[in-house]
Amino acid sequence: MLGAEAALAAVELASADPALARTRAVALLGDGVDVDVETRCIAGRALALAAKELGDLSTAYARLREAIALAAGAGLARRAAEARLSLVAVLADQGRTAAALAEADAARASGALDAGDLGRLLAQRAMALARDGRLHRALAAFDEALPVLRDSGDARFIAGALSNRGLLLVHLGSSDAAMADLSESAAVAEAAGLPLIAAMARHNLGCAALRAGDLPRALTMFDAAEPAFTGSGERACCLAVDRAEALLAAGLTAQARDLLAGTVRRLGTFTADLADARLLLARARLVTGEAAEAIRDARAARAVYRGRTGWALLAAFTELEAHIAATGGPGHRPWAEAQDMAGRGGAGAGVDDEGRLAARVRRCRRRLAQRGWVEAAARARILSGRLALAAGRVEQARAELRAVAGARRDGPVQMRVAAWYAEALLRLADGRRAAAIAAALAGLRVVAAHARTLGATELRAHAAAEGRELAALGLRLALDSGRPRAALAWLERGRAVAAEARPLRPPHDPILAADLAELRRISSAVAAAIADGTDPAPLRSAQLRLEATIRRRSHRTPTSDAHARDDGSEGGLGQGAWELRLREVAVALGDRVLVEFGTLDGRLIAVVLAGGRCRQRPLGDRTQVDRACATLRFALHRLAGGHGVPAARRALGHAAAELDRLLLTPLGLDDDRELVIVPAGALHTLPWAALPTLAGRPLTVAPSAAAWLRATRASAAYGGRPLLVAGPGTAHAGDEVAALHRLYPDATVLSGREATAAAVRHALDGAGPVHIAGHGEFRAGSPLLSGVMLADGPLFGYELESLRVAPPRVVLSACDAGRAEVPGDGVPLGVAGGLLRCGVRSVIAGITPVGDAATRRLMLALHERLAAGTPPAAALAAAGAPEAALGFLCMGAS
Repeated sequence: MLGAEAALAAVELASADPALARTRAVALLGDGVDVDVETRCIAGRALALAAKELGDLSTAYARLREAIALAAGAGLARRAAEARLSLVAVLADQGRTAAALAEADAARASGALDAGDLGRLLAQRAMALARDGRLHRALAAFDEALPVLRDSGDARFIAGALSNRGLLLVHLGSSDAAMADLSESAAVAEAAGLPLIAAMARHNLGCAALRAGDLPRALTMFDAAEPAFTGSGERACCLAVDRAEALLAAGLTAQARDLLAGTVRRLGTFTADLADARLLLARARLVTGEAAEAIRDARAARAVYRGRTGWALLAAFTELEAHIAATGGPGHRPWAEAQDMAGRGGAGAGVDDEGRLAARVRRCRRRLAQRGWVEAAARARILSGRLALAAGRVEQARAELRAVAGARRDGPVQMRVAAWYAEALLRLADGRRAAAIAAALAGLRVVAAHARTLGATELRAHAAAEGRELAALGLRLALDSGRPRAALAWLERGRAVAAEARPLRPPHDPILAADLAELRRISSAVAAAIADGTDPAPLRSAQLRLEATIRRRSHRTPTSDAHARDDGSEGGLGQGAWELRLREVAVALGDRVLVEFGTLDGRLIAVVLAGGRCRQRPLGDRTQVDRACATLRFALHRLAGGHGVPAARRALGHAAAELDRLLLTPLGLDDDRELVIVPAGALHTLPWAALPTLAGRPLTVAPSAAAWLRATRASAAYGGRPLLVAGPGTAHAGDEVAALHRLYPDATVLSGREATAAAVRHALDGAGPVHIAGHGEFRAGSPLLSGVMLADGPLFGYELESLRVAPPRVVLSACDAGRAEVPGDGVPLGVAGGLLRCGVRSVIAGITPVGDAATRRLMLALHERLAAGTPPAAALAAAGAPEAALGFLCMGAS
């Protein structure tokens, strides 16, 4: 019996240390000679459980079948039932839930299990039901299993069952009960010394926090669980899937899609988890606009789910959503159809198609509700209502949307926003334009309240994307009614959702600080490798891995209670608030002209505010503008490097003239008044000074009119000493700073080895005007890890967020230091954007590569005017940038 006892110990060890359990089981079996049947059965089960933990489900299945056959042949009914118990979990992981439930029934019917094993079997059966998508039956099964497990005192299975029931309650929308189960699971596991199960409970607590809308807590819990899953491929992949769902909720859709695509490749034989990952990947592709790929992934998930009818139904609904998206969505421009129907009481072409689609969605919705998929059923109602509206069936739409009215105030942010959008369309179909606008504003307030719960700048910036459809609806109504002031207000509302959130100084995080220091070292090593002509690829890989780690850690930044509070107020988004704000903007502009760009249905529009009067203008196709912007940037890049100058100059002239024609000629900007430009899309990266109409004209670029107004109201006075910094590796930086020191004799000067990131960061706090000369690098995809190269590596955008007293003006004499990513045209993410967010009044920086000699001449001319009291925008225009330095812009206040 000693062999059987040792084999049972290996079974218990399998979940915590599968490799060691496998080694011990193999040693027990030896060559098979003189090993009793019972030991062989139990050791085979240990090998199966170890294989399951290590990701080899085929071996696990084969070992358990062999153990069952051995035990049955030897009359060992209990050992056969135990092997069946383990087989239930393996079959469920393979997605074979019907077979799993059959094995559970056979094991229970044998009557050979003791009370403890019966509780384990009931818990495994409940998990198989959950895997099958029969959520209410699974909940009842967990309710049956837990008292039996508690009586047996099996801490491992008690904690596991509580964790799994908690996750099930999350899916059923019972958040309080879910949190109670998951918290108890973690406590039981920790008290019993079961770190892996405690980590699983923390993982599921993250899922609960995600459903409750607390993204920072969700990401914190996921990170806390991750180290325990290092040796478990399946659990690490499951965590990656849930992390991707959090990224989707945060609006980081491309990151979520890429993480899921990699996870799908890693999952191997874990069929059930593979289907879950495929399904979420389909949803991510829906958001990124890849409808054809979403159809493919949803169909693949449905095929993998096979007998798991509940989950297959969810995949079928996602596939249906993707098919609808592939045709341009309900009615393609649903507000227009709704408006037309209100006027003519009927519907036009395509009604039958829309009606058939709506009928399919309604059938799917009924089945989802029967299966307990509360959120998916609500989503189906919203989609069904929109399809009915587009098909002219207003009463049917009204019935669907009234039934889901509660979704406007409860549930995930995305669903609440979608419900408000559908409600706005319904009100518009009824001819209630003002009520439709009120619904759109209510939806934007949901997005704004969500953004206020996020501490990380990047998450707040991407949160604005959730309100894009609502802002576009309001903008369309304003433009169609010929009300340019209302159009300007809607452009501003769309940008304000994330930008209105008060900037947070993140708490000091020593781990993040250490990671940034290491990234600085690696970035410096990459630059050195390139300069030496050696291969930087290994260093680049390390750089990318560390950047991903830093971004993940920064996303966990909490928000203060005051910052997150949603008091139900307008939050600055209401009609009255914007009428007042635009009057204030008009007064502050004085003789300046505001030009605010926006995008609608693939075309650019502009609203001009001058002398207190507004006018709106339709502009060119956005794709055409994007191409011309790319050509102009490339030409400036070539000129800065002195490559192919004649051809580059011709390309620059052609692209600049094309952009002038598309963007400025329709606006009738005939005089030379100073401009305040609020860009959209690719225009955020446009070197405006290169356009003929704007040559020598003072202009400043701002994220929004409201942001410009805030910057203008900030004091231009300063109490600190000027700061001059010369970074390494550029021919002009040292000479440039030496020349500027003569203009600012009382300045603090940091150059050579003294110009470290820490020294510059410290000197920036409370400084007077700042000038930093050096190499700039923009990190697409990780814009807050863009930086300016200093003696020990880059000063990163992340590090600027902790400034307590911002300098009034910063000049970044560096390539690309002014570039930014601007999710939803709201919050610029990059070095210059970070400086503006932390309170710098004006930033002058390059948004393209610039030539060293040309930059030095421009900077000296610029600072002569600044030192004489000329405002930044006028000083930059008067300095007369040469071709190789046309990429410099004034940002913020002018």
